[in-house]
Amino acid sequence: MEKKRSIGVTLFGICFIINALSALSVFLLHFNKQDWITFYGITTSIALLTLGINILKLKEWSRKGAIYYHIIIIPLGIFLSPLLMKNQASSQEKISQLINNVYVINSISMILFAAIIIYYFTRPKVKEQFSKGGMMEKKRSVGVTVFGVLAIIVGCCL
Repeated sequence: MEKKRSIGVTLFGICFIINALSALSVFLLHFNKQDWITFYGITTSIALLTLGINILKLKEWSRKGAIYYHIIIIPLGIFLSPLLMKNQASSQEKISQLINNVYVINSISMILFAAIIIYYFTRPKVKEQFSKGGMMEKKRSVGVTVFGVLAIIVGCCL
């Protein structure tokens, strides 16, 4: 029996892939800097690309991975935005104010998008679309969660 994928799941999967590829291209252009932001960006982009592809394949672990990832994104959006705004302060007041406004808008949109994804992927009808695989599926879910947490810890420590 072939599983059906809803339009919403398809759109979110495609959004994950597009977001991951665009972020990956930006971070690869700045790879020569070799700082923790570049490493974290490349790692996160690869994880999002993997999630997006497997959301389109209706893998249960990718649905859970998307939820966990966006649960982590909300506090990061709240706490990192002021730090990023501080780092972008410049001597030119108008440019500095514009950059601050862009970061605030970006943080708000990131938090709203994360909340929408968490809400959508926890709905019962969406959960039904994803496979209820056996033990192998559960092991993958745990592995993806552990990998995600380790990537975040390593990224923050560098």
